[in-house]
Parts: sequence; structure tokens; C-alpha cells
Amino acid sequence: GGLVQEKHLRVDIGAMRVTVVNDCAGYNQPFVALSLLQLHAVHLSRAPSAPATLPQQQHHQQQQEEEQQQESCSMIRGRMQASVFNQRILEFEPIMEEWGVSLELSLSAPTHPSYLPATEQAARGVGGEGAEWIEAVHLESQEVLNLNLTQQHINTVT
Repeated sequence: GGLVQEKHLRVDIGAMRVTVVNDCAGYNQPFVALSLLQLHAVHLSRAPSAPATLPQQQHHQQQQEEEQQQESCSMIRGRMQASVFNQRILEFEPIMEEWGVSLELSLSAPTHPSYLPATEQAARGVGGEGAEWIEAVHLESQEVLNLNLTQQHINTVT
């Protein structure tokens, strides 16, 4: 077989907090805070790479390339929590307790998407170079997801 080209991307974040502010009536009060307490993300992409060939081997090699697929996999693992601002006590209260979760996505696409019928390209969103579609999604946690919702929280969102 041919060689395989691999590309890696890795992101590690120790902690990050995003606060959404309610600027209604010019008061600029905090509304909700989303915290990533830990984030680890890895993306691996594998694509077939054809070796140099003699002219008589080119036709056979072209058939093999048409059948080969580019594959990639992304894995995200992290710990997160969310808090809502309580205006009566002027403090954040947890709406989602700290929770650890991992998510894996498997993506694939033909190395030559133009070989798919036009209707299949449209259905899968294929059209550009390097286009991919989701083959599988796996969400996993060993922990219970605890949400602290009150009627007031639900009324605010609806």
C-alpha cells in the first residue's frame, strides 16, 4: 500500500471563563458564567499518499486512489460548569455543577469527492476540497450531570 500522511493538532487549556452580560437598560449586570476548568482536544487526520510509480502502474494506482478515503478523528475531553447570577444576593449560583465529559467524532470523506453522485454530494455537504462528514459521535461521562434549575431560570429562557 501507499504511505499515510498524518496531521496532528492538540489544544490544552487549564481554565477559561466566559461571562455573558445582560446590558438591558444600561445596567451591564452579569447573567451567566460558563467555565471550562480543563480542556484537552486532539485532532488526527490521516490521508493516503501515493508513492512514485512507473507509467504502466498509474492506471491501477488511480483506481486505488478513487477507493481510498481520508479519515480524521477529533477527541475533546474536559470539565465544565455553569453559573447564573442571582440579582437578589449579587452572587453567582451554580446552574450546572462541575461535570467531566469526553466527546469523540469520526469524520471521513473520499479523497476525490467529485466521484460521488451530485445528489449524494449535496446530502453530505460535499463540494469543496477536503470536505468531510460525520461518521460517528460518541459522548461519554463517568459522572452524573447535576442541573440546578428553578422556575425562574426556565421563565428567563422561554
